[in-house]
Amino acid sequence: MGDDIMEVFFTQPLPKNYRPSNSPPMDGIEYLRRVQYESRSYPVVCVAPPDKQFRSIRIDDCAGPSYLPPNQKVASCDKSFLPTIDWQNQQVADFSDVRHIIAIRRECEKEEGRCIYDGKVLPEKYSEEAWFKICVRDPNAPEPTPSDGIKQKTYLEPSVSVLLELSQDFLSSLLEFFVEWITKKKTSVLCLGKWIYSILACLEIPLLPEMCASLRELSRLAAVERAQLQVDKNNNAKKLNLIICLVGRYFNQLDLADPA
Repeated sequence: MGDDIMEVFFTQPLPKNYRPSNSPPMDGIEYLRRVQYESRSYPVVCVAPPDKQFRSIRIDDCAGPSYLPPNQKVASCDKSFLPTIDWQNQQVADFSDVRHIIAIRRECEKEEGRCIYDGKVLPEKYSEEAWFKICVRDPNAPEPTPSDGIKQKTYLEPSVSVLLELSQDFLSSLLEFFVEWITKKKTSVLCLGKWIYSILACLEIPLLPEMCASLRELSRLAAVERAQLQVDKNNNAKKLNLIICLVGRYFNQLDLADPA
């Protein structure tokens, strides 16, 4: 019985002289026959011709803003500043060791339920001015002491205890601040180098999209600063090379990495 029904539904051809009546179908079989009948008038492949009013419009004319920004060319520098591939590989290996140590500490603190921070009040996430004073050192200010910094909103050396207290979203906001400050010439990648390296060491993978965008921009800004260095400033070039290397080769933004 079941096989007979399947044969009627799917394999039995319509009679050549079949014409559906104007009345509604009386049963399911009659309905399926009408579907078969209507399908005869349709081509195997249907193509919708473009509307005449759009034929003269180029795709570029009606394209909206692209989600992905166009690839920006990385600033070139004096060849003497470019690191060797062996140097880059060594930095990635050392950085991986640092991240491993930080990850162990993070897990130990979580398991023991202890606070990894000493209790000083951190500025709010969006307190840009307060974080600027903490992350950017005033060259005219006296040398800070370990008890200063966050309490007095003055420069503070980055530390694991501070950074592990901050969420990944918080760290992402700091990176966005860094990009903005450097772009507006309020500071530089060199001045923020310790903070940038320390935050990179505490980022969890996979990266948030906002983090990835900020890292790429910081790498480009580092390349711009390196291109403006004088040839005798080789030590500063190494600091910038480190940021470019880690973003490109550890965080897999290879299009921004220095050539091997």
